[in-house]
Amino acid sequence: RDNGNIDGDTAMGTMLQMGSNVAKTYYVNNMMSNDIKEAYLSGHIHIHDLDFYSLTVTCCQIDCVKLLKGGFNTGHGYLREPNSIGSYATLAAIAIQSDQNDCHGGQSIPNFDYSMAPGVYKSFKKALKDRYTKALDFIPDLTMFGFMNTSDEESFSFYDYLNSLSDNDLDNMLGYISNLITEVENGDSDYYLNIEHITKDEFKVLKQAYEDVEHQTFQAMEGFVANLNTLHSRAGGQVPFSSINLGTDISNAGRMVTKALLLNIKA
Repeated sequence: RDNGNIDGDTAMGTMLQMGSNVAKTYYVNNMMSNDIKEAYLSGHIHIHDLDFYSLTVTCCQIDCVKLLKGGFNTGHGYLREPNSIGSYATLAAIAIQSDQNDCHGGQSIPNFDYSMAPGVYKSFKKALKDRYTKALDFIPDLTMFGFMNTSDEESFSFYDYLNSLSDNDLDNMLGYISNLITEVENGDSDYYLNIEHITKDEFKVLKQAYEDVEHQTFQAMEGFVANLNTLHSRAGGQVPFSSINLGTDISNAGRMVTKALLLNIKA
């Protein structure tokens, strides 16, 4: 029971404790000078994680911005670059679990909100395409040109417009739509939409897409919190020691991730 994250009553927990005590005995008797050994045995000093003394490093910060870009190998299989916020959150949990099996101590993602933002952009772009496509079934002449600020129907469709956007463009769009939704819901919708030269149908597409990615981000963070509290590591004897940051990415996507994460932690 010297490790609060290991259930010593389970079969694998018992095996870990047995191996831990054998390892400690070996290190004390074979890898310490007599003065250190005596100080340890008499209780004058404590050697943290003595059972892993010569096996591996302890504690690791995982750069998920770098790790998720292009995908990564867990040692048991290759995982491709994720394409949605749900997949980004799932692979972040897998990265923590995988590293927990290879290292001792805790695992942290110090740039968690930054690493999740690209997933928000990918899901947002897909939500915009999906909502626009569905709207065309009912409004065949819907062009979104008011939002795009262009009337070049021949050569530039809404799909072309979305495909041309960078992550920075998508982040600005997230902020713009969020503000537009607030203005419309708190005031005269006709007034605000006329100012922005956006039709009610165009606004509906934008609003639904924004709500879609907001919901998907919430579900992704819900799954991430659940995974960190249930994924087994180290031969099934424990769940990962995990730490993540909050609120360092102040982009619209980063803030959406932080909000969703806080709501799930609160729940």
